Amino acid sequence: MLLLAINLRDNSFLASKVMENPQPLLISMPLLFLAFICVVAIEMSKSPFDVASSHHAHQEIVKGLTLEYSGPFLAILEITHFYEIAIFFGLIMCFWHTSFWIGFLLESVVFVFILIVDNAFSRLPASWMVRYMWTVPLTLALANLIWLWS
Repeated sequence: MLLLAINLRDNSFLASKVMENPQPLLISMPLLFLAFICVVAIEMSKSPFDVASSHHAHQEIVKGLTLEYSGPFLAILEITHFYEIAIFFGLIMCFWHTSFWIGFLLESVVFVFILIVDNAFSRLPASWMVRYMWTVPLTLALANLIWLWS
């Protein structure tokens, strides 16, 4: 939905067209930005969105998908996860592409917000997460797409 919104705004899927536009993405896509924060929280495997490892407590070493991996294979998984998070935070900086420092501040605020959400909602059931993600962020994203369409 984010790519569709960018196409609606700039009439192109090219990143160069986004960078040429003097108006930041956040101005025209605030609701999609909030939905994207939920996606970043899921990709960071933060609570309550850590479905694969939510049946274990945070302090336990053995959890979820990483149970069968150790040594270099676990290292590859962790490094890949780190790169994935770096790409997502680079996309957050693109929401305010006109100034590097404001983009960096925006991504720092999002990072702190995700950490606060992680600590505030650490033991919610997975069913809540599925119900929430199919209602609130999807509704925000669709509302922003309708706003851009008109």
